[in-house]
Amino acid sequence: MLGSLVLRIEKVESELFEKELEYGKLAKEIEMLGKTVNEQKNENERLQKQIKSKSETNETKINELEQYNRRSNTKLEGIPDKENETIHETAEKVIQTLNKNIPDLNLTMNDIDITHRIGIFKKNNDRPIVLKMVSRMKRSYIMRHAKHLRKQSAPIYVQRPSN
Repeated sequence: MLGSLVLRIEKVESELFEKELEYGKLAKEIEMLGKTVNEQKNENERLQKQIKSKSETNETKINELEQYNRRSNTKLEGIPDKENETIHETAEKVIQTLNKNIPDLNLTMNDIDITHRIGIFKKNNDRPIVLKMVSRMKRSYIMRHAKHLRKQSAPIYVQRPSN
């Protein structure tokens, strides 16, 4: 009986030793997984900072591009308005008015990218017009000769639109 008890104790000690080895392996594996998780967290934080930085840079570049595109714009005030005026009619009014009052301008529909009124139509209140030119050279010519438009009996004011 003592012999069987000793055998059983040796068997339990053997099993305990195997469990301790298994426990040691699992502890090492958990430690390695913990390090991997920490590395992944650090990488994630680094990438989030990088994304934020790129996003801010992109926003700045987009803003700069938008500002650059607006350099071809001109705001005109004082050209008569009518209800339900189409952009084509607005462009024709702009062309006629500018060609009539600015010497040697010779503005055509091909010189205009787009033109539109700002705001809601109100009787006896002419809405301003945003005029986007195809050529900034033509726009500069108009800006240089804007004084001719201001000197009329019904003055027309030309300015850079607010951004």
